[in-house]
Amino acid sequence: MKFKINNCKNIETGCLTLMENQLNIRYGANGTGKSTLAMAIESLYNEELLTKMKPFKNTELVPKVELLEGVLPDAVKIFNEKYISNHLFIESSVLDDRRVYEVLIKDAELDKKKKVLLDLFSDLKQLCNNKTITLFISKISSMKSNLPLNNKKDQINGSSKVIKALKDGNFYIAENLPKSLSSYHDLLLGEKRVQWIEWFNSGHDFSDNCPYCREDLKDGFENLKNEISDRYKQANVKNITSFLGDLGSNVIDLNESTKKLINDKINSIDGLQTDDAEIIKIYASLYTLIETLDKLCSLSEYDLLKEDETEKLLNNFLSTFEKIDFIENDELLKVLNSIKSKIEELKSMKIDYLKNKGIFDTAIKSKVNNSKNQINDFMQIAGIPYEINFIGEKTKDPRVILKHTNCNVTNILESLSYGEKNAFALIMFLMDVLSEDNKFIILDDPISSFDENKKYALMHALFLRDEDRCLKNRTVLMLTHDFTPVIDLTYVKKHDNINAKYLQLSENILTEHPINDNHIKNVIQVSRDMSKNPDKSLLSRLIEHRRFLELTKNNEDFQYDLISSVLKLKVTPQLKNNQGDFLDFTQEQIDAACNKVKLEINIDDFNYSEVL
Repeated sequence: MKFKINNCKNIETGCLTLMENQLNIRYGANGTGKSTLAMAIESLYNEELLTKMKPFKNTELVPKVELLEGVLPDAVKIFNEKYISNHLFIESSVLDDRRVYEVLIKDAELDKKKKVLLDLFSDLKQLCNNKTITLFISKISSMKSNLPLNNKKDQINGSSKVIKALKDGNFYIAENLPKSLSSYHDLLLGEKRVQWIEWFNSGHDFSDNCPYCREDLKDGFENLKNEISDRYKQANVKNITSFLGDLGSNVIDLNESTKKLINDKINSIDGLQTDDAEIIKIYASLYTLIETLDKLCSLSEYDLLKEDETEKLLNNFLSTFEKIDFIENDELLKVLNSIKSKIEELKSMKIDYLKNKGIFDTAIKSKVNNSKNQINDFMQIAGIPYEINFIGEKTKDPRVILKHTNCNVTNILESLSYGEKNAFALIMFLMDVLSEDNKFIILDDPISSFDENKKYALMHALFLRDEDRCLKNRTVLMLTHDFTPVIDLTYVKKHDNINAKYLQLSENILTEHPINDNHIKNVIQVSRDMSKNPDKSLLSRLIEHRRFLELTKNNEDFQYDLISSVLKLKVTPQLKNNQGDFLDFTQEQIDAACNKVKLEINIDDFNYSEVL
């Protein structure tokens, strides 16, 4: 893959070429733009990051990142400070333990099945929250508040608003209107009866004069007023009217025969009875349907994945929907039928998922123990005095605990050093990659802050183990300002599938150059070459030659002591005997050591006194 970067922070232009399925090490000094490179590649997956990469010199320029060659993988996994803070460590405790547990037991194939299942579930939730369904639930809920059933849904609740309104007789039909109130027929039984009753009742407290017409009231009006107030209580009139209004609403759209059945019951002389089987059957189905829809709307992913909890709910919808044959609303039926189809598909997928999950669950203990051993082995090799343990893996609350191996540490957050926290985060990142089977990985300066033994342990854990336990044969970009991994992986170990280059930023132009064997020298070689370099000062050459003698443990001809005496400004060079005493050189020893130094570092003349 070849990337081109333009106008990104301190990089005016530059190219980066990565070999696929290899470890690509890019060494560069601080300020070279390594983190900018990581963000630039990430921006190909998240365009919002480009707004954070405005060039330093001219913010008017637009950052641009392109893939010039190759195919961009589906996803990239990046290790950086953001990964550490967002995925593993939280303020309240050191570990986001549920996230850690998820990383360690995650199974890629099972996750794919789970994603398909949850996508179906998301579709179902959208249907259940459809505007048509929401309005349907609202209207039926209004009817339910006026005419509730008992818990078994085999009887109308005797305390319901509609039943209470009809308790003393059905005065809401012409046949039952008292003769004494016949002149009020249109007002008491008309469409605006609720408003009229409210208006009528508001005028009760007055004298013998009508407050509206300012004339004397007729004889017997007090009895008439009391009869209307007793039989047509404002709340009862309102409840009956509301119920019939819901029934006649086009939103519910019951078919005409069902509407007629309910209207006939309400408008019969006896009124609606609490044990009316035909009415109960209709309303039991409607109420069960909206209750099921309401529960489906609030169902969580966690509830869905329970093996038994949601099965009854899904089946309940299917069985109830079969009984709803009295709705005549094409839009509503279309959505309900879509919900039915989605539930049937979901049930089938869930069976397959749970079957695989059952197989997976039996392997969890083995996988957890293997992950635990792998992490704890790494921390032991790296000299980190902590280990992880799992608790509750057989319960609904599996957790990971991190504890000190030698003592009881109550506040691990304060006890973990920066390096220990980062080392643990890096090994957890590896476990995360293995769990998700990521193919494209970026490591942004992952080991520069560690001491040598931790560096070795980390590099070994990341790249030098069996393929199924490390990042081998994945496309990895490792950005670092530490030359140690370059030496360990490309020079000492001589591993295949490693592509090492160094980054150079000159006048804001980024270039990359190969790192070859002749670029890598050990300290002995460096000291040897520096001591023989005629462009260096004599003092620098003497210091490097002394280091070479020290590293090779070569002092048979007293060169080391001679140079040490020069550096310490001793008038006469001295050497230390086996008893630790300092003895002056003889003239013969001085001449011999000086001649040896001249020969070793290729200088024409070396005189102790003159150099001093």
